Amino acid sequence: MKPLVRWGLLTLAIAATVHAVALFAGPTIIMSIAMKRIASAGGAGHWNFAPRTTPETQRVVRSSPDLAYAACAWDVGKGPVRIRVAGATDYASLSLYGANTDNVFSVNERTRVPDGAEIFFIAKGARPPAGVNPASIVVAPSRRGLALDRRLAPTADAFARVDAARRGGDVCEPLAKG
Repeated sequence: MKPLVRWGLLTLAIAATVHAVALFAGPTIIMSIAMKRIASAGGAGHWNFAPRTTPETQRVVRSSPDLAYAACAWDVGKGPVRIRVAGATDYASLSLYGANTDNVFSVNERTRVPDGAEIFFIAKGARPPAGVNPASIVVAPSRRGLALDRRLAPTADAFARVDAARRGGDVCEPLAKG
């Protein structure tokens, strides 16, 4: 075999390997970094309420200045996690992501009740918490992940109202302290 052909095949094999690693491991690595950063801001199982998005406060590329963001790193390894978001009359969404960045559950102002939504995240094979509506139980695809709450807040006054509502009603907490 000619040296040029060998180098070409070696290059192709290396490129395919790098591509496969990036494709399959990349999302998990990225999410792990995000979960560590969010958990370090207030610990796992607590909402971290972002300030109003401005060029000075923007930490995520292309975050919308019209939205108020809150994030919570959750971990069902020691038991169920309760995630509650206060109601909203304008656009609002709650998205739950697994450790590999897959969106595993979402509700918005059209699909959640006007007074909010409450979800109980449990590990695969775990027993649901007693007395909880089965419709509010979501089986987590991974031990850890992120919850993201987004609400419409295009002005400083709207942000203040949304911020007060989410700080007064949003909960992200493990049911079993450990």
